[in-house]
Amino acid sequence: MPFVAGSFVLPAVALGFGAAAIALWIYFRRLLQGTTLLAAWWWMLLSLGVLAISEAWLLAGDVSPAVSQSVRFLTATSSFCPLMAVLGARRPQHQAWTFVVATLWGILAMPAAEKLLLQPNQPLEIRDARSWFLLLLLAISWANYLPTRYGAAACLAGAGQTLVLWPYLPWTSPQAWELAPLVGLGCCAAAIGLATWIGPGREAATGADRLWFDFRNLYGALWALRGLEQFNTSAEQNDWPVRLGWSGFQATQEEQPAALPAPARQAWANILRRFLPQERIGRESGLQLD
Repeated sequence: MPFVAGSFVLPAVALGFGAAAIALWIYFRRLLQGTTLLAAWWWMLLSLGVLAISEAWLLAGDVSPAVSQSVRFLTATSSFCPLMAVLGARRPQHQAWTFVVATLWGILAMPAAEKLLLQPNQPLEIRDARSWFLLLLLAISWANYLPTRYGAAACLAGAGQTLVLWPYLPWTSPQAWELAPLVGLGCCAAAIGLATWIGPGREAATGADRLWFDFRNLYGALWALRGLEQFNTSAEQNDWPVRLGWSGFQATQEEQPAALPAPARQAWANILRRFLPQERIGRESGLQLD
C-alpha cells in the first residue's frame, strides 16, 4: 500500500466515518427503546466499531496484503449480524437468538480466522459458493427495508455494505479496489444519518395504523408480512369487517370506516406485544394490557 503507508489522512477519515456513524446510531437508539431490536442495535454498534478501527489500522500500518485481506473479511462479515438479529427479534426467543447471530458470524468469518491463525502469510481465497451466499445475504439486507419509510436509507446502507464486502463478491477478487471498504464505511455513516433525519413519522390517523407503521418501518418487510398474514387470517376466520394492507387497515366494504372492533384490536395487540413495548401498544390501541 505505498500510497497510504505512513499517512494519517485516510486512517483519520476511517475513524471519522466510524465516529459519526456510532454517534448517529446512539441517537437513533431512542426509537428502539422497549422493543426487541436492542440486540440488533448492539450488533450494529459492534460492527461499526470493528469496521472503523480495523480499517484505520490497515490504512495506517505496514500490514501485509494477506493479513489485510483476512482482517477486512473478518470485520466485513460482522455487517450481517444486525440483519440476523432482526430476523430473530420476537419474544420470547429474541434473547437466546444472540447465540445464533454469533454462530453465523463465526461460520462466515471462518476462512479469515483460519488464515490469520494458521497461515497468516497466505492470501485469502473465498470460494464461489461462499461469495454467492454473501451476495444473497446482501440482497436480503437491502430488500427487507426497501419498501419501508427507511427505503432510501436502506439503499445507501446496501451500497455501503456492498463496498465493504466488494473484494469478496463473486465478480471481484481480494485485490480489488483497495479503498472500497473505506468508501463503504462512509456510505453506512450517511445511511444512518439519513435514517435519523427521516425519523419514524406519524403519517397514520389512527392508533392501530400508527402501530402498524412503527412495526413495519422498524422491523422491515419480512416480519411485517408475517404480522399482516397473521392478522388477516384471524380477520377472515372471525369475519371482521377490516383487513390489514401495506398502507394500513382497510374496511372490507368501501362505504364503511376502517374501524377495528374490540376483538380485532386485541388480536392486533397480541401480535405486536411480541415485538413492541406494551406501553406503546396500550396507548395507541386503547387496550389495557397485562
